[in-house]
Amino acid sequence: MSFVNLANVATIISKGTTPTSVGLAFSASGVPFIRGENVAGGPVDLSGAPLFINEMAHQLLRRSALKPGDVLVTIAGTIGRIGFVGREIKEANCNQAVAFIRCDHSAFDYEWLCLLLQSPAYQAIFKEFVAGGAIPNISLQQIGSIKIPLISIAVQRQIAARLRAQLAEVDKARQATKTQLRDLNALAESIVLDSL
Repeated sequence: MSFVNLANVATIISKGTTPTSVGLAFSASGVPFIRGENVAGGPVDLSGAPLFINEMAHQLLRRSALKPGDVLVTIAGTIGRIGFVGREIKEANCNQAVAFIRCDHSAFDYEWLCLLLQSPAYQAIFKEFVAGGAIPNISLQQIGSIKIPLISIAVQRQIAARLRAQLAEVDKARQATKTQLRDLNALAESIVLDSL
């Protein structure tokens, strides 16, 4: 199997800018603004306290305009959290703690790339990259130097589908365990109360 640097196959590897650092403000609605905490292993999670920028700010920050299928990597603070911009988000932007990788979707499946970069082998690479200082960070050049396997998109999609199914089973088991623990705790509490 041959490998290639991400920089050689990505159409762009870039990062965002915080609007307030260039004199712009956040807004109550508009274009979603992605931060590290929104990058949680799969599609971007905007369920927390979402931030937005208006269309003018989005245009001024167009260098960091995100598109569906962009793979996201946290590069400052918490390093190496991976996610992607889902199809339901038509446009978004991000701050400087989030890098994005955009590849040709006819050659690379973004869900496969997201899952690959979350694997223990690739997470070890991110740990090796971490630079010291008050806030740990990695560079765009380091992301571009990551080697990924060159396999057909059909195989990438098969791998991603299999991993998604396995992760769904793990999540189902995790939820069942939570339910069992909750029921066990309730039973223990009831036994204690009955014995008083």
